[in-house]
Amino acid sequence: MSTKEINILVFGYGYLTNAIVEFAQNNNFNLIIVSRGKKVCNFFKIISYEDLSSIKNFNSFYAISTVPPNNDGDDFVLKTVGTEMLNQFSKLIYISSTSVYPGGEVDEDTKTSSSTLRGKIRIDIENKWKILNNATIIRSAGIYCSKNNLMTRFLNGNYEIISKKEHFTNRIHIEDLVGIIFKIILNKKPPKLINASDEDFVNTYDVVREVTCKFDLPNPKKINYTNKKISQSMRSFFEVSKKVKSKYVEKQLNYNFKHKSFLKSLTKITEKLLKS
Repeated sequence: MSTKEINILVFGYGYLTNAIVEFAQNNNFNLIIVSRGKKVCNFFKIISYEDLSSIKNFNSFYAISTVPPNNDGDDFVLKTVGTEMLNQFSKLIYISSTSVYPGGEVDEDTKTSSSTLRGKIRIDIENKWKILNNATIIRSAGIYCSKNNLMTRFLNGNYEIISKKEHFTNRIHIEDLVGIIFKIILNKKPPKLINASDEDFVNTYDVVREVTCKFDLPNPKKINYTNKKISQSMRSFFEVSKKVKSKYVEKQLNYNFKHKSFLKSLTKITEKLLKS
C-alpha cells in the first residue's frame, strides 16, 4: 500500500494530534481532523462533528480517537458520532490508558481491574469500543515530549517531584506512541489490544536527580503524593504501582523504540532546553 493512498481521520485536536499531524505531513498521508473547537491547521483540513456526514467514503479512512472520557464518564466520540458511522471506517484506533490495570507486572493478557475512578471509567469506555468493527485499543502509558515533561516544569521553577516509596510510573515518548499508531494502521491484522509503554521502570525522583546533577541544577524536592496540594487527578496516577509490558509492540508490530531510556531522553531534552 502506498502511503499516499492512506487517509486518516483523527477525533480530537490535542498535543497527540499535533504529533500525528507532523508524522502525516512528513509521510504524505491524507488527514482530516474532527474538532469541537475552532482551531487552525496549516496542512490539513479541520471539520466539525456536524460536518462528518459530508464524508461519503468512510471505508477508505483509518480513524483514530484521541478524545478522553469527560468527568461524567462519557465518551464524546461514541456519544456524538455513534456506532453505525464508526463501524464504516476501515480501521479504528482508540487511545486508552494503562489506568485500567491493577498493580504489579501486567501485559495485554492481564485482566483489567482498577481501584481508581479514572481506571473504572476507562474500562467501561473500552468495552464499548471493543464491540465495534476493526477496532484496536492502545493502552498508553503517561505521554511526554520535548515541550511537556518533568524538566520543562523544573526549569520554569517548579522543583517539586511527586514521590511515593517503591513506586514506578509508566511512560512513553509521544514520538514512539505515534510510531506505534502508524504501525497498527499499516498492519493488515494488528492485535485488538496493545500496551504502549517504554518498559523503562525507573524512579522519577532518581532520574530527575541524575539529570540535575549532570547540568549542575538545583536539587529536586520530594513531595509526597498524598500532599493536599496535589490534585486528586494527579494523585490517582500514584495510587497503584504497576509495570506495564507489551507482548506485541516489538515482536508482532516490529516497532523499534526511539526513546527506550527515560533518563537518556530527559537528558537530551534538558540539554536542548538549556541551550534555547
